[in-house]
Amino acid sequence: MYNISMNKLSIEKRTQVITALVEGNSIRATCRMTGTAKWTVIRLLTSVGAMKNFGLASGILLTLFSERATIPTSIMTVFFLSRTLWLGFHFKKPA
Repeated sequence: MYNISMNKLSIEKRTQVITALVEGNSIRATCRMTGTAKWTVIRLLTSVGAMKNFGLASGILLTLFSERATIPTSIMTVFFLSRTLWLGFHFKKPA
């Protein structure tokens, strides 16, 4: 019998990986501590970093400038989230 969620990390495992990276561990050390593959850690790091940076950029622009300055980052956030949702549905494996 195959594991349906073979290529997806659980929420607990994602939390462990992100916590280890935030604490200052290297990618290789995080892989050893959590038992995940190097490319999985890198993929998780880039996806979390991209979401964080759009939100951070919008917050900084809103604080320093007007609401009109946040339009480009808000549009990119909407496109990023819609792309993430589409990829999640498009590559979903049949049960």
